[in-house]
Amino acid sequence: MENPGDEGNLVQEAEILKAFSIVAGVRCEGRRLTLMPRLPWLWDTMECVDWPVTDADGRTHRLPLAAMIRRSPARHERWLRRCTVELEGIGRFEGTDIRFGPFPRLQNNPKGYETELIGNASWIWVRGIKGDKRTITVEL
Repeated sequence: MENPGDEGNLVQEAEILKAFSIVAGVRCEGRRLTLMPRLPWLWDTMECVDWPVTDADGRTHRLPLAAMIRRSPARHERWLRRCTVELEGIGRFEGTDIRFGPFPRLQNNPKGYETELIGNASWIWVRGIKGDKRTITVEL
């Protein structure tokens, strides 16, 4: 039999797409957008262009999350205990929630952030973001 040119199959390709989806951490719950990027520790840049998000009504929106986390002007600087995210195209959702981190485990929380402690790491939640274009920064 001749080789059709595809050495893989959809099961193998789906694993790669799932890994990308987990790293990006973009999902819609009802009409709320939730962003939980999971960048590997040595990464400080992620770019999502026209990321598809399906809402509760089954409509697919393509979000221009290009440079969602990038070096300048938005930065993901865990070693400096600071993270900035630029958002665009989120106005079509009722609200947006973002989870930043991981940061080293917080011993105190002087700025009153909503935190989630998992193991020896801290995650910071910013909830209820409204508007179409926003820049959000958390700093410890």
